[in-house]
Amino acid sequence: MSKHASSSLLLLLRPQPGEVAWAYDVPQGWVVSVSNRYRAEGEAAFDSHSARPRHSKRAIPEETARLIIELHKELAGQGLDAGPDTIAWHLQHHHSVRVSSATISHYLARGGWWLPSRASGRSLLTCGLRPSCRT
Repeated sequence: MSKHASSSLLLLLRPQPGEVAWAYDVPQGWVVSVSNRYRAEGEAAFDSHSARPRHSKRAIPEETARLIIELHKELAGQGLDAGPDTIAWHLQHHHSVRVSSATISHYLARGGWWLPSRASGRSLLTCGLRPSCRT
């Protein structure tokens, strides 16, 4: 018996959600949500549903995202530092927009404009000339 057929049969027999959850070793809340979807959508309820949100209330405006990319291109084109901290400073002082460096880094990395370097933890600034830090 297929998964869809056995699931349909269980829903038609209408056992308690706890019994179904125990029989299939799944969370009871999931059983309730699938049975509610089945009543609303029919067999389509058994197809995979993404839990990813369709939109984010906290996302920066599209105009600000474009401005981040434009500033990065402009600064890099002039041979200046075009990293997230510099762009955040320019946004705040020249455009009156506050965006965190982490958010700027995220948008630059998503667009392929910025590849953040991984700190190795060993630098002359933090280690000085100690023998244990020399490579």
